Amino acid sequence: MITHKAHRGVMTAAAVGILLFASVSRVFADQVPEIIHVDVDAPTRAVLIEGHNFGSRTGHALIQGSSGTILAQLTTGTWTNNLIVAFLPKELQPGTYRLTVVRPKNGKKALLEQGDNDADEIDFTWGAQGPAGPAGPRGLAWPKGDPGTVGPAGLAGPAGPAGPAGPKGDTGAQGAAGSTGPQGPQGAVGPMGPAGPLGPMGPQGAPGAPGAQGPAGTVLNTTQQLLAYNLTATLQPVPGNVTFTTSDPAGTTNVHLEADGDVMATGNAGTYCLFELRLVVDGVAVRTVRSQVLNMGTGNQSNTWRMHALTSVSAGSHEAHVEVRTLATNANPVTLNFMSGRISAVVIRQ
Repeated sequence: MITHKAHRGVMTAAAVGILLFASVSRVFADQVPEIIHVDVDAPTRAVLIEGHNFGSRTGHALIQGSSGTILAQLTTGTWTNNLIVAFLPKELQPGTYRLTVVRPKNGKKALLEQGDNDADEIDFTWGAQGPAGPAGPRGLAWPKGDPGTVGPAGLAGPAGPAGPAGPKGDTGAQGAAGSTGPQGPQGAVGPMGPAGPLGPMGPQGAPGAPGAQGPAGTVLNTTQQLLAYNLTATLQPVPGNVTFTTSDPAGTTNVHLEADGDVMATGNAGTYCLFELRLVVDGVAVRTVRSQVLNMGTGNQSNTWRMHALTSVSAGSHEAHVEVRTLATNANPVTLNFMSGRISAVVIRQ
């Protein structure tokens, strides 16, 4: 699956420091929806839309064609401020489409005609068909058969007695044509040539009747707070975790995990910290990232961190948490989640 949109990179602590005072009022007054990334799980047709400022109430996820026509309004299973889980309709064919997210107006009932133009869109491609293969070789031409034999000429009539020479008469009418000879025998049939190239695909048949309503795609979602923690060089779990239970067999349930927070390096200008984060499910790290915070120009600066993963789980009880350690630092202390972070899980049935 391919998405087409210019994405922002990770902002350094220096850039955060420069823009901190200029953007405070806008953060609270002009937070419009922003789509960061789109994933499509083709077997389940589930669309994971990640971004910011989607709102806490369910809005609209729309699919548009190349001419801007609305092709479908997607059914949503989960709608949070940073994550939307929706489902493509069964009749939507693979290809490139434009996805639009519309936030509900002023927190009221989410009617499409009451949108307040707070929306964002992104182009994505899923399940596209590959190019056609090369044409096969052309069959050999067979030589033309011989023509049939010409029939015999008719018999000449007897000559009359010679009369006296008279004046030259007018030209007589043309005699009747002789009869056509019989048709010659048909030549033998030549051998069959090789098969030609495969013709183009025929038009698509009419869609079948819709199936029965399936079970809900989203089984559950849960979020827990991540508490403040001073980093060391030893890998340790961050206080706070999520637990969840599934009853479906292995390979039929996915869980989308997301964790975020901040990190603060205590020290004067020029101090820094390089650290490593791991997202762990049932004791196994499913995502590892590295980030940093740099006190440039002034001390006691902070930076944000965020990571997510989509993984399959089997039936039973499960636990997920974040582990962290420092890789290199001259700041003391380095505090993770100076302002509380969070970890969340969304369980999705295939």
